[in-house]
Amino acid sequence: MRKKTGFTLIELVAVIAITGIVSVVFFSGFAKTVEVYIAVDEESKISETGWMTVERIARELRGATEVTVLQFKTGVPKLVFLRPSAAIC
Repeated sequence: MRKKTGFTLIELVAVIAITGIVSVVFFSGFAKTVEVYIAVDEESKISETGWMTVERIARELRGATEVTVLQFKTGVPKLVFLRPSAAIC
């Protein structure tokens, strides 16, 4: 009789199933990591935009020589400031 070598069908199916389970676990963790990276990147962009806005307002107000609040017909007040080298903003 010849010696049988190789794998049985059940062994191959078991290996494929285990590989599939490990792959699903790995890629779901990887997908969560990508989601967190995207969320942090968006928050960083929002924070940077806010910081730049505050810095610009501070720079404009530091150089202002006169600050006036105007009331329009809509009832919404508008803050107007004059700088020595600029007209009304």
